[in-house]
Amino acid sequence: MKPMLTVTVTLALALAGCGNGDPEGPPTLRLGRDECAECGMMIAEERCAAAILVESEEGRVYRLFDDIGCMLDWERGHPEAPPTARFVRDYDRIAWCEATGAGYLDDATVRTPMASGLLAFTDPSAAERGREAHGGRVLSWDALHAARRAWLDRRDRTVRPVAGE
Repeated sequence: MKPMLTVTVTLALALAGCGNGDPEGPPTLRLGRDECAECGMMIAEERCAAAILVESEEGRVYRLFDDIGCMLDWERGHPEAPPTARFVRDYDRIAWCEATGAGYLDDATVRTPMASGLLAFTDPSAAERGREAHGGRVLSWDALHAARRAWLDRRDRTVRPVAGE
């Protein structure tokens, strides 16, 4: 009986050690269970999802988003927590890709969970093909942040007009 106890304790310790490392790479997305870190909505549309890895008091953790626009808004509102990695879902392939190397289609006619109209593609030429087929404009990662800020500024002026305008 004593050898069985030793095997059980050893196995328990080995299993307890699994998963203690910090996450890396893209997360596992649990549709209908994971919540957007920016807007609080349940993530139900995987084609538009995004994720970042940030360092926190608990170590490296994922922040998940239901819309690329939510990820950009969260980053803008949390400059104290710069991401160590960013991931977006390729709209065509429905698979994770690195956000900074992806191509983006900004098309207001496309329905996304929070109406950003932003779609990501692993291959930037796929974003160009989407533009040719549906309209909109193709953006790089660097241009995406500026475009989102401009969109938010226009929306805020429309929703809350500045005094004297």
